[in-house]
Amino acid sequence: MGGSRHFASIDDSHWPLLISRIVGEMSNPEFDDYLARSTRSMDRGQPHVLVVDLSQAAGMSPEQRKRFEQWSRDHDEAMRRTVVGAAYIAPTAVVRLALSVLLHVWRPPYPYVIVAREQQAFEWALKRLEDVGLHAPASRLRRELGLLSQPRAG
Repeated sequence: MGGSRHFASIDDSHWPLLISRIVGEMSNPEFDDYLARSTRSMDRGQPHVLVVDLSQAAGMSPEQRKRFEQWSRDHDEAMRRTVVGAAYIAPTAVVRLALSVLLHVWRPPYPYVIVAREQQAFEWALKRLEDVGLHAPASRLRRELGLLSQPRAG
């Protein structure tokens, strides 16, 4: 498919917020590299929250789904220890449904939400950081991301 654009980026420049963007359909080597980079993030041993942008993702092949399931089993304890939550951005009903099914089967060891827009994902992610006591990073990220509205009480 010459010229098709695809990639999976992991941006840790706003740590402890990790922003992942999936565009198109990844080849198996790209998928394996993405999983390896995800593992390295958890290897830091620090609590963090994920925002995963699937708005331009093409989905996983059956082989990649199997690899993901095995990777998830292998890294369950690390996820339980370090990932405080994940907000998945899925703007279309089709992607939300596919993701809901995957997450229902997989059952991540952390709280998660599926939202339609990036701002919703960031706000939820920062609230999760606050919920686990990471108030200073959450405040810094609110400024960096331009989300200066105060979090809802309760």
